[in-house]
Parts: sequence; C-alpha cells; structure tokens
Amino acid sequence: MGDSLEQLLVHLEECIFLLNATDRDREISRYYYGIAEPRYYPLQEIGEKYGVTRERVRQIVKRNERKIRALFRKYLKAEEFEHPAIKFVSYYSAIVDEKGVDWTEEITYIASVGMPNIPLHRSLKSLIRVYLPPKAAQRLIEEIQTENDSEFIFKNISWSTGKKKYPTSVMGRLTPQRKTRGEYKGVFYSEKNDRDIHYESGLELSFIQGMEESQHIVSYCEQAIAIKFSYKGKQHRYYPDFVAMTSDGSIFVVEVKPVMLMGEYSNLRKWMALRTYCEERGFGIIITDGQTTFSQLSNRTYSEDVAQRVHQYIARGKKINWIDLKRAFGTRITKKEFVSLILQNRFKAFALFNKTYVSLTIEGFL
Repeated sequence: MGDSLEQLLVHLEECIFLLNATDRDREISRYYYGIAEPRYYPLQEIGEKYGVTRERVRQIVKRNERKIRALFRKYLKAEEFEHPAIKFVSYYSAIVDEKGVDWTEEITYIASVGMPNIPLHRSLKSLIRVYLPPKAAQRLIEEIQTENDSEFIFKNISWSTGKKKYPTSVMGRLTPQRKTRGEYKGVFYSEKNDRDIHYESGLELSFIQGMEESQHIVSYCEQAIAIKFSYKGKQHRYYPDFVAMTSDGSIFVVEVKPVMLMGEYSNLRKWMALRTYCEERGFGIIITDGQTTFSQLSNRTYSEDVAQRVHQYIARGKKINWIDLKRAFGTRITKKEFVSLILQNRFKAFALFNKTYVSLTIEGFL
C-alpha cells in the first residue's frame, strides 16, 4: 500500500493546495476533512465560519473532490506516480477495483485510520468520489450508505425484557481481558474513558468513533467480559468487542462483525451464549458492522426461489458459497440477502477466507 496510512491526509492536503480554487474554498475542504483542526466539523459549523450555508459547503467540497479526481486522472495518464493525487488514491484504488469481493473491512480501515478526525460516513464518501466517475461513485455510496454512527448505535440496541440500570462504578471496575490481535489492530485515544482504547479492525475503530460522538453513551470498555459457550463438544470462552453504558445507567454489549461473519456457525454459537448472559443481567446487545445489524438480517427479505434451490443443493450433500451461488444459479444475490437466507433457513455455514474477501460456505442444516 506504499506509505504509512498516516500520510494519507498529508497527500490530501497537498492535493488541496494544488487545486485551482480560492483560498476560502481550500480552507473549507481542510476543515471538512479534519486537516485544519484535528476534529470533526459539521457542515453548519464550517458554513458559519465562512458566511455560507451548509449546502454551499457541501457543493464546494464536492467540486474540490472532482478537481482532485481530475488531477489524479491527468497524472495517471502521464505516468507521474509521485504526484500527491496519485499517492492519495493509490491507498485504496486496487481494493475498489476488485470485482465481486467484500472489501468493506479494508476500505473501512483505510478511511478510519487514514482520516481519523471525521466520521466514517464522511470519509468513505470522499474516498469513493475522488476515485470513481460520478454515477459509479453514487451507486457504490448507496451500497455502503451509513447513518451518523452515533445515532445508528443507539437506535439499534436490542434490549432485554428485564432491562436494568447500574451505577457508573460498575464500568469503572471493567478492564480488557485479553490483548488485541490481527492485521488491523491499533489504538484510539478516548476522551470519554481518558485512555487508549484498543481495536482489532477498521470496523471496530469506526464503532469506537461513533460511541465517542454519541450523547447517549458515557463510557465503554473493550473485551471486558468472558462468555462461555460450547462448540463441537468442547467448552470455550470468548470476549465480546465492547461493553458500554448509556446516560441512564443501562449497559449493552457490542459485537462488531462483517456481514458475512454474522451467518458463521461458530459465531452463532457464541451469540446464543451471549444472549443468555445479557438476559440474565438485563443488558442490551448490538451485533453489527456499523451499517447493518444481525437483527435486521434475521428479518430481511430474500428470494424464495433461491432459497428453495439452495435447499435442494444442500439436501444432495453438496456445499456452496456466495461466489459459487451467483455463478451456479446465474442470480444476483447480495451478501446481505445471502446471510439472511442462511439465518432464516437454519443453514450451517462456515467462513471461507481469501486474500481479498471473506465469504461463507453452506455445508448443511442446523
């Protein structure tokens, strides 16, 4: 991927400096990306700084992004690969170009780590608009559309029937129970917790940023509780990603997973145990990738015809994954529809990892 991701904003700022634009318009983009000051500025606040409307700010930013895209295309054609626009786009262009794969994890990591001062829904849109033509960019943005992360979190917690409230001292006693691991691990300084929070993926980092922004969440701790569960005849334990407390003293547990892994059999075993744990304590639960929740997938519609054909396929002792399903049946099925089909038909599916994607292979029935 070339330079360290910490250089992503450096290259973006160099691009902004080279734009054929007024000083005001350049500064508006610098505030929009969290370059002028290392914090998130809403459109309204940027507009007030420069005496323009929030809609005008949005128009200026998008126009500047089109200009950066023009620089990228110009210098790519000239094979001048040291130009800032080329360096900026090179962080993620190969990922976006990959056909038929789930690249959400990698692009989210790049957006979250490379542009850490702004919410994911803003950074992802900007990366895509700079690289792709307008129509293609809009289609992709609609596919990965995110809400404001802080509002998404609070609206999608599933609360236990016996929801309880706890004193804030409960959170003060929690500490991380294991070390983070993985290619995308890192740390984020939390003002709410006054310490570094460790994360294991770009999706987790984005969720942390959402909790920091949320007015409803007062504190949280990573991998703070151990959940015992049985799998393949043996007892195991695992550590949910986060435990968080809301302003009214309620507690909820968070699992951050890519959509595909929400249908994985071992995860389902873990979450059955987690649900029991939370019901006993009056906790809430949210299992999500930051855009879609496990609960939504469990109730999402899918093609009954495809489900019937998969049933017949599995009944004959065959296995099939998402990529092969589209190829074998000649059908356009999204990863969300595929996971919904697995969950609602009680198929047993296992993760299939590749260098460029994660999928699921259906191997039988639960």
